[in-house]
Amino acid sequence: MNQGGERQYGQRLVGSAALLVAVVVAGCLAPSFQTSGPRPPTRGLRATPTSDQVVTVSWSFWGSPWEVAINRRVARAFEAEHPDVHVELLHKPWEEYFSWLAAEWAAGRSPDVMFINYVPARAAAGMLANLEPWLARDPIDLTDFYPPLLDLFRYHGALYGLPRDNDTKVIYYNRQLFDAAGVPYPQPGWTWDDLRALAAALTRRDEHGRPLQYGFGFELAWWRLWVWQNGGDVFDDPLRPTRYRLDEPAAIEALEFLATLIHEDRSTPPVELLHTDALNQLFVEGRLAMVFGGHGKVPLFTEVPGLQWDVVGLPRGRVAANVLGGAGYSLSRLAPHPEAAWQLLKFLASPKGQALFAESGLITPARRSVREDHIFLHRQPYDLQVFLDEMAHGHPSLQSQQTDQLTAALDAALQPFWHGERSAAEAVAAARPAIERLLAEAP
Repeated sequence: MNQGGERQYGQRLVGSAALLVAVVVAGCLAPSFQTSGPRPPTRGLRATPTSDQVVTVSWSFWGSPWEVAINRRVARAFEAEHPDVHVELLHKPWEEYFSWLAAEWAAGRSPDVMFINYVPARAAAGMLANLEPWLARDPIDLTDFYPPLLDLFRYHGALYGLPRDNDTKVIYYNRQLFDAAGVPYPQPGWTWDDLRALAAALTRRDEHGRPLQYGFGFELAWWRLWVWQNGGDVFDDPLRPTRYRLDEPAAIEALEFLATLIHEDRSTPPVELLHTDALNQLFVEGRLAMVFGGHGKVPLFTEVPGLQWDVVGLPRGRVAANVLGGAGYSLSRLAPHPEAAWQLLKFLASPKGQALFAESGLITPARRSVREDHIFLHRQPYDLQVFLDEMAHGHPSLQSQQTDQLTAALDAALQPFWHGERSAAEAVAAARPAIERLLAEAP
């Protein structure tokens, strides 16, 4: 999701002999997907003939240029073990990825292996292959995956993908800016009130009121997490939503708290800067003392000379809440070389594949054997235990077939609120007609 500049940095392989190459999946037809034209025929498990020729398998994903560099390294490692397969990398920025993928499917095309989220919704739409037949042929120890993460990749009880990571969120803080201000570092168990006080103390302006340094920055796209932390929610059920809840008092209060940091305290950057790239840039420049985000910030921050930082768990509202779920890998039901595509998916989701990602610092891995390996834990220059502890507070994101439409409707309705043009109550009320129409149309 980060879209920062291309960066090169050292990446280390986990050498632990305990890392066994394994994975979970298989490949059957998903439910019917409506397209404007005829579908290509679905291939079976053994559709790729034995041949001395190299076959090409496409792998699609989102991410910044430095994430592309990590994926390229992983692809080369796979090719070294499978010289008969060439991996074609298909990269799109986060903002374009899913609209591009939907257009590909509408045209009857698909990448062979997809980095993807909201798997039940994608599987219900017919985008993905059922992985159970592959798993029946190639048994894998599924207990190595954290069960709550693995369950997010099931549709009607069958696996349609394997998780790569958990998108656990934390607060990164610049120790130098805290020291310069004489402010104590944030501690586990801190609260929203503590966050607000620290953010104010760490905000600096010039004599004309122009910002020199902000105290805290959050990603606007993750406003839902703060609603969860205040004991509220957006819908009644993340998998099959039927009732809109964003207009309840707990949700309104959480939204107003975030707006206060932007407009009243002015300790948070303006709305147009509340996205990953801008916040990352402010943090590495020493102009932002605390920043919200996931594990993907680690490679970027680690490579900045002289930047001294650490992480702390999220501040608590009424309850402790974090994100349960991340992204993972799924197989297209249209893959022309399904055997080769399956081998790539197995490698990506294997302990070895996840270790390659984890050692770069990019992810909090979904496999126990990688996440809890002592080599992995002890090599990190920050408090990795924070990520592990925060996972216990995971709350599932919306995973319905209408996730994209519901999210778009909510974000559009909230824009006037974030810009100070409407109250939270007015904005969420304005969203209700569109939301209820979508819920009524749910299959």
